[in-house]
Amino acid sequence: MNRIWLAVAIAGFSLPAAAATLEAPLDLAAKGRMQCFSPDPVKKTCKSMAGYRIGRNGNIEDIATVVVSGSPLVIMESISPVEITDGKVCGRVREQDFANANFSTDGMPADMKQTQTLAHAAVLAAKQLLGRFICTAYVTDGDSVKAKSTVDGTPRPDMEQAVIWVSLDDGYRIAAPAQ
Repeated sequence: MNRIWLAVAIAGFSLPAAAATLEAPLDLAAKGRMQCFSPDPVKKTCKSMAGYRIGRNGNIEDIATVVVSGSPLVIMESISPVEITDGKVCGRVREQDFANANFSTDGMPADMKQTQTLAHAAVLAAKQLLGRFICTAYVTDGDSVKAKSTVDGTPRPDMEQAVIWVSLDDGYRIAAPAQ
């Protein structure tokens, strides 16, 4: 279970009309687009996806869909609060977001016991990041965009990954990256 940290920055869903108030760097979310992290344009897959909307309380919510295991394929869907700070998407890794997440295994929804087990494993995998403030900047690198993160202000090159904006109509889906 690696790369659980993506849940703060990272869903097949439609955005409500209220999302039209999202500003850069999330302005494309207001147009119904989602971020596809570690994309494979040939296979139209993403290791994780993030969509954003304005929640009932007026705050920005990140709806993340993340591959947490490739075999069996385990996917976590979570909702976490984020904010835009100095043009970056920022939020804290919260244990409650894992506890409230939905999980599926090989395309089947996890039952309550499986969900509890997977949520506990996700918390353990993210233990070093719990409570930490993660900010992600989207930096143009030639023809591509890189998501570059900091944890409590410290750059984390190990968390850098390619990102593209996709529409549900583009046919992208969540899949474990090829080994």
